[in-house]
Amino acid sequence: MSETQTGRQGGDADTVITVLNHVEIVEPQQVLLEVKVAQVDKTALKSLGISAFIRGASAEGFSNLVGAPVGELAIKNPDGSVRSQATGIAGPIPGLANFTPIDSYQLGVSSFKAGIGAVLRALVTKNLAKVLAEPNLMVQSGQVGKFLAGSKIPYSIVSGVGALSATSIQFIDVGVKLNFKPEVLENGLISLKIDPAEVSSITGVLAVNGYPIIDTREVRTRVKLKDGESLILAGLLQEEAIKAMSKIPILGDIPILGALFRSTQDDIKEKELVFFITPKLVTASAPGSRILLPTDKPLTPEQEKELQWVPIPN
Repeated sequence: MSETQTGRQGGDADTVITVLNHVEIVEPQQVLLEVKVAQVDKTALKSLGISAFIRGASAEGFSNLVGAPVGELAIKNPDGSVRSQATGIAGPIPGLANFTPIDSYQLGVSSFKAGIGAVLRALVTKNLAKVLAEPNLMVQSGQVGKFLAGSKIPYSIVSGVGALSATSIQFIDVGVKLNFKPEVLENGLISLKIDPAEVSSITGVLAVNGYPIIDTREVRTRVKLKDGESLILAGLLQEEAIKAMSKIPILGDIPILGALFRSTQDDIKEKELVFFITPKLVTASAPGSRILLPTDKPLTPEQEKELQWVPIPN
């Protein structure tokens, strides 16, 4: 909106002052964040080519794959241009198709030929993955969005000594937690700050004061993504000890001698926590248009024929 005012200065009739008042109102851009948190068998990740340890441009089902161990090294596109800056990267990137394996937090950026959901469903079907959370979060550009799927665990803290002591109750978040801040840039890219992406659980209680022992896996980073481009955060590993016993029926149960007819095997299974994060720009819908919710499923051709959307007259 603009407004123009014209006036004359003092007694000088030949001098005209033009005052321009330009007022521009821009609605804040909104960003929809599609998040999938999965615990995946590390071997399965490697076989799919999306593990942080073996990223490559020729990985089946993926294209334009770029990535790096998380640290003080810029992530680069295949043409060598800097994609974003992360914190905590250790070591160089020898090449797009040959990343050096390291035991560290990692991140990557990918455009998928097959959707992330299809990849996860395939892993879940084969019992190679478990989806821990699948939220869709919308927030305005520049604002902070938060997600927690879990519990607030209370514990008491005693301060002071003797008669002057006082007890207060504190709470700690346990579960799947994600704090993020998207900013839409002028060139259409989305600057996404993840601080943090975290999964935690209670593993025990201290015998002295009863404080909970929390096992936490988290990663923090900031990247720049295109609209609809996916960020993969991986490298959060957890080991699970598995003890299996096999025996010959009846004979294996005989005291003392039964040890000759049974065997035990100790195995350590590595699980990797993976965050799939896809930011999408949200634009205002035209009046009378149909609004699809994130939970809506695509209609079949038959359903499309039966359902005809009629705009509401003004």
